[in-house]
Amino acid sequence: MEALTLLVRDATYEELFFCSSDGAPIQAAAMLELDEQCISVEGLLPGIGFTKPLEKKYTDEFLQRHLKKGRIARVTGGRVKPF
Repeated sequence: MEALTLLVRDATYEELFFCSSDGAPIQAAAMLELDEQCISVEGLLPGIGFTKPLEKKYTDEFLQRHLKKGRIARVTGGRVKPF
């Protein structure tokens, strides 16, 4: 959560990305309107030539699913739901 605080409060970090394989922090990022600064592990790896299959929690699909949950919570006044 400290990383999210930096992204929200300090413009110095606006060019950085937030990467997590945990759904709750991803949802929190979406609730804080940091969607554009989120990236999955899968999204980072092509830059270094890594092409092996990954666990679900490292995929773009996982990231997008939890960003969607966070966006919904932001609009409805909901809470972070880890599952």
